[in-house]
Amino acid sequence: DWSVADVLAAEQQQQQQQLPAAAVPSAASARAIASSFALKYYTLFGRSPHALRGFYKVDSYFQHDDEQNAGTAAHGPEEIADHLKQLGEPHCKVELSVVDGQWSLGGGLVIQCVGLMQTERSDAPRRFVHTFFLATQKPSGFYVLNDCMRYLQPPPASPQPLVPPQPSAAAEQQQQ
Repeated sequence: DWSVADVLAAEQQQQQQQLPAAAVPSAASARAIASSFALKYYTLFGRSPHALRGFYKVDSYFQHDDEQNAGTAAHGPEEIADHLKQLGEPHCKVELSVVDGQWSLGGGLVIQCVGLMQTERSDAPRRFVHTFFLATQKPSGFYVLNDCMRYLQPPPASPQPLVPPQPSAAAEQQQQ
């Protein structure tokens, strides 16, 4: 029987053992932990979202918005677990195109994921961006302190070319 905290703590300890004591954690180690976290998180999200409750603590915050900025917010593991049960579902498939990780305040880790999510309720995969802040916990490891997810608008069928802004007549007169 394993917990998310145990797995993340073991990975953090392994990363720290590979670094000299005075070394600053590398960008590569941040990306490695971010990738490992994302794999575990989205695997559970698609199979048993209720199991994600173990990723959160009493001071954790969760925000999930759709394309129209209508969303849900929750605080603490019970509220977050209730929302995750509504959002996730068995047989949800997630395809990640980007997973970035960056060290942050107090040894924490900011993770940003971009990808596509397909659920049984959706007609087509939905683009999303998901940002986490993993805070450190005692004696070791991380937990999700902040969790912000947003579904993105589908791209337009024919993208409009970007047009540089044109200077106003008043700005042109000032330059002369």
